Order: sequence, then structure tokens, then C-alpha cells
Amino acid sequence: MKKYLIMLGADFKNMGRDPLLFLPSAAPLLILLLMRVGVPYLNRLLITYTAIDISAYYPFLVLFFSLMPAMLWGLTTAFLCLDENDNRISAYLFITPLRRTGYLVYRISFPVLFSFLFTLLLTAANGLVVFPVLMIFIFSLFSSCLGLFFFLALTVFAHNKVEGLALGKALGVLLLGPVAAGLLPAPLKYIGGILPPFWPVEYMLTTGNESAAFYRLITIGIALCLHAIPIAYLFRRYLRKLE
Repeated sequence: MKKYLIMLGADFKNMGRDPLLFLPSAAPLLILLLMRVGVPYLNRLLITYTAIDISAYYPFLVLFFSLMPAMLWGLTTAFLCLDENDNRISAYLFITPLRRTGYLVYRISFPVLFSFLFTLLLTAANGLVVFPVLMIFIFSLFSSCLGLFFFLALTVFAHNKVEGLALGKALGVLLLGPVAAGLLPAPLKYIGGILPPFWPVEYMLTTGNESAAFYRLITIGIALCLHAIPIAYLFRRYLRKLE
């Protein structure tokens, strides 16, 4: 455990030195503040001056914002890894007590753990909508998979931080899936179903609908497939890259 804590301390030190790494890691707390203060204030202004009430969209907004930590922590971890590759540090880490297996476990765990924890925090403490605890837990698990996907995709296909930043922006298109689930009517919204994040959000939007139990099982099954298949492919590529 000590070797992982040393790596964790080194990562946070590097994140503190680089604004590109620090800002994404601090963003989840800013997102929480936005949901608890900014969104209600904006809604009051809209009601006062335009008679528009966006409270019906609170569930979608919460879920959309709660997926942000997965993308941000996936990007942050990938940038840390790309920095190590640029400085040829990872090769030296393999001959320390951490070894290659320990390095792999740590790097995989970093985006998964922080994506899960921050998504759990944002979804549970959003101040706008109350979701069932079990659904929040399942949603956070899928969010952690999304964080892992971002990490693996960037480390596999990007060769430096500049390429990683460009690829990360391109992968932001995945967040159009939740937009489709939350804003488009059926059956048009299922166009977004080709994007993995669509299905966890669709699952959460059935909250309070007791007759949708079977549909929720379907959404979980599809979400598992759409997350597991690309992650398995990227993980194999990542292992080959480490060799």
C-alpha cells in the first residue's frame, strides 16, 4: 500500500504544478457549486424575467454534470501517463518495488476510483433532485467505466499531451449521448444510443416510474455491453503498449 501512496502523492504534486492537470481535478467541486447554487439562481431569473421554468430538466442537468468528473479524471490520468512516457519515467517505475503489475493496477485504479467517488458525490449531493441510492451507485459505476475509457483511449492513441488534448476534445462527442437521452423525444432520442453514456442516463431518467423496471434492466444490459467491449479492446492495446 505504501508504494501506491507514494505514487499518489507524486501524482498530486505534478497536478499542482501543471494548470492543465490541476483545473480538471478541481472542476468537480466547481460543478457541485454550480448545481447547488448556480442552476437554482438561473431558474429563478428565468421565471422572473421570461416565465420559463427549467426545473423539469433538473434530472438531466444533474446527470449530465455528474458525468463530467469521469471525462476530467480520465483526461488527467492520461496526461500524467503521457508525461511519464515523454520523460521516460514509466520504464524506471517498472524496476522499482511497484513493478509493471503494480503500475498497471495503480494507473487503472486512479481514473476508476476518482470518477466513481466524484460522480457519487455530485449525484447524491446535487441539491436539485433526489435519486434512489442503488441507482446512484449503479450510475457511478458506469461513470467510472467512462473515466477508464477516456484514460485508455488517450494513452493508446495519443503520443504526447498535445495529441491527448486534441483527442480528448474529440471524445467529448460522447456526452451528446446524455443530451439525446435528456432532451430528445422518443424514438428520436435513441439515435444517441450508439454512444455508451446514453444508457446510464436513460436508466436514471426512469426514476419514479415503477412500470419501467424491465426497461431499466434492458438499459443496464445494453450499457454493460457498450462499455465493456471498447474497454476490453483498449485494455489489450494498452497492455501491448506497456510491453
